[in-house]
Amino acid sequence: AAKTSAGWATIEAGKQLSGSGAVKTWETHSHDPRMSHVRMDGQTVPIDKPFSNGAYWPGDSKHLRPEDVANCKCTVTVTIPGD
Repeated sequence: AAKTSAGWATIEAGKQLSGSGAVKTWETHSHDPRMSHVRMDGQTVPIDKPFSNGAYWPGDSKHLRPEDVANCKCTVTVTIPGD
């Protein structure tokens, strides 16, 4: 639940601060990550669009299976144009 809340908060703050043009990047931080998450490492998409796995952030329990959320150490970074 904390992972879901942190991911959502990061994306929501980015949306509110940026207006438009912000992007988000999936980052894998684990010594033994899931291969599906390794393939997404560095993937960058518009802030209001899902990543290639259908999730809007790591830990997105609405769009990911429980086994893709459990013990996930991935993070999301928001980049705002001009910053």
